[in-house]
Amino acid sequence: MTTGKVSITDCVFTSDGECAIDIHGDTCDPTFERCRVEAGKADGVRFRDNAGGMFEDNEISYTSGFGIEVTAGVSAVFVKNKVHHCSGGGLAVRGVTETIFDDCVFHSNGGDATVLLDEGASTTMRGCMIRDGRGHGVISKTGSSGILEDNDIHTNRKSGILLLVESALTV
Repeated sequence: MTTGKVSITDCVFTSDGECAIDIHGDTCDPTFERCRVEAGKADGVRFRDNAGGMFEDNEISYTSGFGIEVTAGVSAVFVKNKVHHCSGGGLAVRGVTETIFDDCVFHSNGGDATVLLDEGASTTMRGCMIRDGRGHGVISKTGSSGILEDNDIHTNRKSGILLLVESALTV
């Protein structure tokens, strides 16, 4: 999806390609509600290239990559989503973004971290549950920043939060 303001509700997405839903471009501002994204061969949902949008009450599961990946310049809001059993991890944030995650649940994901804030990344997460991951709950890499507020991070195989050098995460 590269352009437009469209609402997509109660749909199921799967993919044999790069990712199930790829949202990119500064004129792209969709709303997804009550959809399922499953069994992707890479990431489940990818927001990139200054895209925006609203992603609410969706379920993303059983992807080979991350459940959700957002890259620099993205301005999107994610509310009450469930992301689980994704091999690469639940969420990857790469670069400075204006993304907000409210009341989302990330559980039973693979990878080094259920939530990865890559070098230079930024995001806000409030009221989220991050649990039962095969690695760390959250990794905040060098130069990353953001706000983690009122989150429940528990029973991950490694640490709840791993802060690397010069990480500016507010918890």
